[in-house]
Amino acid sequence: MNKGTHFIGQPMYGQLLNLLDRSKILRFSRESGGERYVKHFDTWQHLVIMLYAVIKRFDSLREITDSMFPEARKLAHLGINLMPRRSTLSDANSRRKECVFEAVYRDLYATYRDELSSDSRRKRWEIELLFKQLKQNFPLRYFYGESANAINIQIWVTLIANLLLMVMQRRIKRSWSFSNLATMFRIMLMYYVNCYTFFEQPERDWLKIIEMDNPQPNEPALFD
Repeated sequence: MNKGTHFIGQPMYGQLLNLLDRSKILRFSRESGGERYVKHFDTWQHLVIMLYAVIKRFDSLREITDSMFPEARKLAHLGINLMPRRSTLSDANSRRKECVFEAVYRDLYATYRDELSSDSRRKRWEIELLFKQLKQNFPLRYFYGESANAINIQIWVTLIANLLLMVMQRRIKRSWSFSNLATMFRIMLMYYVNCYTFFEQPERDWLKIIEMDNPQPNEPALFD
């Protein structure tokens, strides 16, 4: 079976997560007591599932947990060792300190700041762009918990998702609006597609199919 020219052995979500440092995230969590008394659902898994939910724009814990079952094998390859129940995710959002996710965001911003901000004079414009992007692509219409801690975690995860997609946008040479890029990531998040080659030449597979279905006729010989 032809897997297409963009096939890669990692879902697009995994390629996005490659921008994160798992060991550093767990260290932030341990320093803040986020791993205390935790047996299975560590901060990495918590963050991966929350990012998944935010990018997919799910509106409830039920949507999050139910949607994970068809993607169980793919998520397992991304470090999800436990398919959490709604109560598990709800408890984590209530009890794990929001400062862990704030630390992740601030570290990411420091890591990719130079890549994202080439001109310090654009700082005010970039802040305005940030709020516009969040409103258009991560509207935060519904929260996954009622406590202040849960709400703040969701906000920090939304900022992390936005920053990761901004890095991707800068690394792709072809021009994509942020909204179109975010939409395509949402649709193709668990596809085994190389995000860089796809966003550079999204039409490549289609053109290949057309070429195979409509081969060029052989040039006639001189005396045919």
